[in-house]
Amino acid sequence: MRSESQRRGGSSLDRNLFERFQRLPKEAKLKNAFPTFLYADPNSQQAMPLAADPEKPHPLARTRKQVKMINTFPTILYAEHIAPRRLRLAADLERAGFLVRTAECAIDALELTARYAFDVMILDYDLLDMTGAQLAQEIRALEPGAQILLLSRRSHLPAGELVYVDFHAVKDLPLDTLIEIVKSLIESSTQSPESAA
Repeated sequence: MRSESQRRGGSSLDRNLFERFQRLPKEAKLKNAFPTFLYADPNSQQAMPLAADPEKPHPLARTRKQVKMINTFPTILYAEHIAPRRLRLAADLERAGFLVRTAECAIDALELTARYAFDVMILDYDLLDMTGAQLAQEIRALEPGAQILLLSRRSHLPAGELVYVDFHAVKDLPLDTLIEIVKSLIESSTQSPESAA
């Protein structure tokens, strides 16, 4: 019997995401929206919906802080669905002295956000399962103090798309400029009240 994604003629990535969504408990699925869920335990398949109350600390917060204490290099999450671009920029950032974890879709980015602490999150706007702006909103619900850099093909985006973003820049900007932006975001995060808590 063909799955719904096969009937729609979706790509293998679409089918994979759809199958992962189908395995979620019923209460973790959102109506009329792509699922936003996190794994409480990396070794568990028990999904956890995002906390609805942003004031209430997420149960994974202490785990993320413990992981952060172990890291000696500034850490970056880079979400980009085009593999050559993702691998090239990740390699460039690692040569510049950053520890980089990559995600090819929003679901992977949310799972990594649940497991690790990041100094900066670089999100491509044109992800396949949701926009980078939508992903920024989901990340902000999980990690209110996250430093988020959104990359898009357009130099200007509507203000509503940038509500949960700390800095917006065009794709393919010079690497030196991108690194300076990342460093400035890291500096601002170390001076913010959330990082001092």
